Amino acid sequence: MTARFFGMVKAGGGRVIKRLVTNRKLQDELAALFRTQEKELFERYPRQVPFRPGDALEGDELFVVEGVRAPDDVRQAARSADLVATMTADDVDELRGLYCSLNAEGTHLLLQRFTSRQALSKNRLNLFASGSTFSRLDGAGLVLDDKLSCVVKGKSAYFRSYTNARIALPTIADAFSEATDDMLRAFAEHPLLDVGDPDAFVSSATGWTRRRVAMICNDDLLNRLGARTIKSRAALYGLALKIKRDGRSQKERLMFPVDRNDQRLVIKLLANELLHSELTEERFSVPGKRRLR
Repeated sequence: MTARFFGMVKAGGGRVIKRLVTNRKLQDELAALFRTQEKELFERYPRQVPFRPGDALEGDELFVVEGVRAPDDVRQAARSADLVATMTADDVDELRGLYCSLNAEGTHLLLQRFTSRQALSKNRLNLFASGSTFSRLDGAGLVLDDKLSCVVKGKSAYFRSYTNARIALPTIADAFSEATDDMLRAFAEHPLLDVGDPDAFVSSATGWTRRRVAMICNDDLLNRLGARTIKSRAALYGLALKIKRDGRSQKERLMFPVDRNDQRLVIKLLANELLHSELTEERFSVPGKRRLR
């Protein structure tokens, strides 16, 4: 199939997908450019690590998110490109992303985030050079980036910057669920834990905390492990968790650390984001297998 190109244009409070129409020669050049950028992305960053919001990449790493699907309007445009409205010069200033669809199902997409700095607006005086002479560029134009913001293959999305990927592919955010206030409270009041002040825990929870508490609740881990098991596992990562007994039931409860960094480590432990090497005794945080100090 011939590659097809679409633009994501800001319209009112939303966006609309429009077809980028070029002559055949330019279309082939654009397709070759985007395919080359896809190849360079995977060659330059060969190590793929699962993405969790708030994580950072190391030099040769590439984030991957599973369970992603292209927006419905993008997939519909890929299937029926001739029915999609075409981009005009009036759309250049509101362009937010460029899509290159390599199949008719919209399941192999190469995406570039687009910013206002890349727009050669018809409302500006744009110059182009021919030899040593500059002339005015009449009309509007686009300046393409030298790299992709995101690649979608099947149900997987690959990217280096979540911010750029989210703008070019808004549906990527659907792959991450956050704990509601009720879920946070259920976690904070779980019989196995003593977080001190559940109200303060809920009100101060960041997006980072909410996403990991949702993972913990979905795994039902607190109902499968005892306080002493978690305490012994925590000790592998330098966490000295304390256990207290309820006065009436005498059930053991883990006391949540007061230190914020220790709190994050406990949450990462419960979310299965800490690893311990039996061979070297080194400790790591995942994704990315980063050494803990």
